[in-house]
Amino acid sequence: MSAALRKARRKRSVDELAAENADNLRVPQLRQPSQVEKAFGRQALALLAMLNSACVGADDLEHAAAEEFRKHPDYAVITSFPGLADLAGARVLADR
Repeated sequence: MSAALRKARRKRSVDELAAENADNLRVPQLRQPSQVEKAFGRQALALLAMLNSACVGADDLEHAAAEEFRKHPDYAVITSFPGLADLAGARVLADR
């Protein structure tokens, strides 16, 4: 902990502060009943699963949009502009 404090550019009382922080971390913390903690854990896992599913869906949509954009007759013209690759080019085409 002292090394981390020094890396964070603390200069005064580094060892004392590290010892105080270590003592504070050893003190028992407030807890919820075990059923509540388990319920919150399951809720967090469910939310993470939903987020993961949304990310997979967004990736699939990105790949499908890029694939369809590559078939467009103006693909070569639009992607010839600097910074316009498949996805950005598809967005520019959609805004026309």
